[in-house]
Amino acid sequence: VQAAYQYVMVDEYQDTNFIQKEILDYLAEDHQNIMVVGDDTQSIYAFRGANLENILRFPETYPKAKLIKLEKNYRSQQGILDYSNSIIDNFKLVYKKALISDKPATFKPVVKKFYAASDEAEFIVDKILERREKDIPLSEMAVLYRSSYHGNHIQTELLKRNLPYIVVGGLRFNE
Repeated sequence: VQAAYQYVMVDEYQDTNFIQKEILDYLAEDHQNIMVVGDDTQSIYAFRGANLENILRFPETYPKAKLIKLEKNYRSQQGILDYSNSIIDNFKLVYKKALISDKPATFKPVVKKFYAASDEAEFIVDKILERREKDIPLSEMAVLYRSSYHGNHIQTELLKRNLPYIVVGGLRFNE
């Protein structure tokens, strides 16, 4: 198998587990032509065996490897990146980096902690109403959440306040 593949490329390397790393090391053993892409600060799959040390120790395994940091962000405003940078600065075991953007900070992120989903829903709907009072139409607002069940309390609160809404998910969301 090593002879069949002179080059090995891996995406999301921060999410690999011990066995996957061993397989990749074996595949790359002869040629040492391995390129991995990953973000050590986005390793979220430890619960299913991802080993963050794989990406952190990559330069030890492959001492000739060249580390290229992609610090320019094209999606977010600088305010969000400043907030992210302040969190990353507190991490002990990461590649040090400073995320930057050409998009100026037009607002500061707000982090709120809620002890009940209903309190969070009330907060979100209050923000919707504040924006509506500033003449922002409801049709220009959206609430995004990772899984549909996260929206149940928000929908309940919207119903309670007689605010019209549309839920778009699954394939329709991608459309």
